[in-house]
Amino acid sequence: MLQSFASLWLLPRLAAFKRARPDLDVEIETSTELMDLADDRYDAAIRFGSGRWPGLVADRLFRTEVFPVAAPALVRGRRAVTAAALDRMVLFDIVQAPDLWPQYLRAVGLGAYQARQRRSFDNAQVMFEAVANGLGIALAAEQLVGRELATGRLVKPFNNDPVPLRQSYYLVCRKERHDQPALRALRRALTDRLP
Repeated sequence: MLQSFASLWLLPRLAAFKRARPDLDVEIETSTELMDLADDRYDAAIRFGSGRWPGLVADRLFRTEVFPVAAPALVRGRRAVTAAALDRMVLFDIVQAPDLWPQYLRAVGLGAYQARQRRSFDNAQVMFEAVANGLGIALAAEQLVGRELATGRLVKPFNNDPVPLRQSYYLVCRKERHDQPALRALRRALTDRLP
């Protein structure tokens, strides 16, 4: 899985899983590369996408809905997103999912909008840190930035509803491994939304 996803979402859930199931050991490897699950090195992976990968079973971890986030200093009252408001900001993208902004903009009625300034990051955690420091805005899912929103480190600059994405995060494994007891326990823990 991606390092940022492991840090922002998975590790707190793995800690709770380990307390509930101390008999099971979960080893994590992070990478931006798409790991081949055909060999026996990996039992499962977490992927971001449509949920369809040949030869793999995919269980969605959560429905992904996104909204812009910004540093509190950049926000002067929440209102609907507009092209004029976006023109004053740098829009941050994540390299692994370059179509997030187009999906969001279409959904809020700004499908033709072309950002004046964009920057790309290969790590969502670094991107959200740049956002918190007032360098731009990014799209985020509640599951990844909930703590930063709760502490006020990040805020929602617009009052539009979150936009559901075509993609989501999935726990994937080979079909023949899907019903192994350890993977079944992990899948249940991750999809039951442990705190």
